[in-house]
Amino acid sequence: MCYKRPILIITKKRTQPDIELKIFNKNIPNVKSVKYLGPTLDRSLTWAEHIKRIANIATGNLISLYPMLKAPLFPRKKKLQLFKEIIRPLLLYGCEIWGYATPINFHEQYQMQAGILVMKQFIDY
Repeated sequence: MCYKRPILIITKKRTQPDIELKIFNKNIPNVKSVKYLGPTLDRSLTWAEHIKRIANIATGNLISLYPMLKAPLFPRKKKLQLFKEIIRPLLLYGCEIWGYATPINFHEQYQMQAGILVMKQFIDY
């Protein structure tokens, strides 16, 4: 029997407990973060890794869409639809559970939103 799932101990303590867990004499690895159903959970639920990963993915998608968004002949409605269907769901998925994230962890997402505001000028043709 092989276990693929690592364990993640969630605590607000500064020093993380070092626990070794064995099942059927096989070690289950203890990790600092794990991706589970989309969001990336870390030991203290700061959401730093998750927000950084999502901001990077959304930035990549926005860069891919840039040629279409700046094209003056591409209809404004379609530009808005691209944003609403591709970028916005990435940024908002799981946002209900970020309650304990510190403002410093949102820096990446703030930068992403600033980039979107700059690119909005192309949508407003």
